[in-house]
Amino acid sequence: MTGWNQIADWKTRLAEGAATVFGKDRAEEQGKVDVTRMQAKIGELALANDFLGPGPDYFDKRNKDHFANKLVNRLQDLGFNITLQRVSA
Repeated sequence: MTGWNQIADWKTRLAEGAATVFGKDRAEEQGKVDVTRMQAKIGELALANDFLGPGPDYFDKRNKDHFANKLVNRLQDLGFNITLQRVSA
């Protein structure tokens, strides 16, 4: 079959089988949720978030004086003379 006959055949098969493809039973199957699996995934994501959450500069933010001294030492190694003064908040 080619052309219009093939399209007519597809249309007939769709009309006959649409209820099984798009029917209520199929929607109910997709609506069911495996709660245990979902809770396991939530736990996995929470653990990953705890591990990766702080970010690469976590320790720099945590100890700002150490970070400032590290930057001063880097600049001094490059030949700069650095003097730091705290800015009043």
